[in-house]
Amino acid sequence: MAVIRKCIVAALLVIYLETTAHAKLKAMLLYNIINQIGQGGKQVYDGSGNQDITVNEPVLFVEDEINNHTKLNLNITLDSFSGASDAIFDSGTGASGTASAITASDDKDDDNDRAASGAPQRIWEQRQAFDMSISRKMGTWVLIPSFGASTQEDYRSNHGGLSLQKSFAEDNFVFAAGFIHYDDYVNFFDLSAVKFSGWLPRTTDSYDISVSQILSTKDLMLLGAGFARQSGHLSTDRNTETLAGSRVAEALPGERNKKTATFRLVHGLNDYLALHFDYRYYEDDWQLIANTYEPSIAIGLGERQQGIIRLLYRYYAQNGVAYYGDSFTQRQAYMTSDSDLERFDSREIGLQGSCSFDVKKIFSELNFGGGIIYYNRSNNLSAIIYQLSLGGTF
Repeated sequence: MAVIRKCIVAALLVIYLETTAHAKLKAMLLYNIINQIGQGGKQVYDGSGNQDITVNEPVLFVEDEINNHTKLNLNITLDSFSGASDAIFDSGTGASGTASAITASDDKDDDNDRAASGAPQRIWEQRQAFDMSISRKMGTWVLIPSFGASTQEDYRSNHGGLSLQKSFAEDNFVFAAGFIHYDDYVNFFDLSAVKFSGWLPRTTDSYDISVSQILSTKDLMLLGAGFARQSGHLSTDRNTETLAGSRVAEALPGERNKKTATFRLVHGLNDYLALHFDYRYYEDDWQLIANTYEPSIAIGLGERQQGIIRLLYRYYAQNGVAYYGDSFTQRQAYMTSDSDLERFDSREIGLQGSCSFDVKKIFSELNFGGGIIYYNRSNNLSAIIYQLSLGGTF
């Protein structure tokens, strides 16, 4: 938490210094609220399937144009989240750590009812994270080193990476490649010993490459590919399965290799209307294959394009991993009942918008944005995501 406080102070200091120096600083505060409802989770500790989750997520974005060739980007995230299944797990195992439980003094009738009846109370947990990158332009090349960290009760993550961009033909064609390394640790909770047994490593190396081409005055295309390798403790602490009538922790391989391919096409119908289409293919050596299709339409508002509305639809389908089962009659080397790893398809529909205004005093431009997204998938889980943003250019 001390690291996050230092980053916040540093960000505020940068904002102060830039407002007294030059008008090339942008700051935006994005607030996400996520309400998830689900009763189909086979991995839930008490077998109820309850996957209800509430997330409150403020994110601060800062972009500082240090000079014509260098930009600094910083974002800070502070999450508070609760899960019904987590509360059941914590109450049944004592694994709540420093998370705080809602008490009867809180003004929430449903939680008060649970507290009065002796049922598990909702557990609120926190996550703090920051990411920073520096973009340096050198002729037709752009070099972007990045690093960041996040921490929560049973998970810690540090990462660093480097990406390169090269433009050709007066920026009509752009080549990009990147690498990022994650050095993570999971505080493993041993169900049989009913205690945390220590931090176990998890590493991820991710490689990406893409090319984009302006096809005409109305068309843009992008092609991309990626590869990621994970190793270490890949099981999730709070995922359990039914083994011969008893609850045991999931067991997954110590390595996972992932491959992705992406395609994007943007077609402008006129000065105010553009069609977007995105496709993504995914496969890994756990035998999971997934396809994602995302058409959307963007509508520009105002003669000076000071506002935009985006309507989106997303369809996703995957098969189950080789180690998935609703329950197990005998112990397997690898086994999981995680509902995220079984066969399902999902649909998502949303509306997003933003508008900007020219102002004369503190900000040279003020931006407001927001959105709402509804998500539903076939294994009895749905979510509503609300977004609100406020930004300014100094």
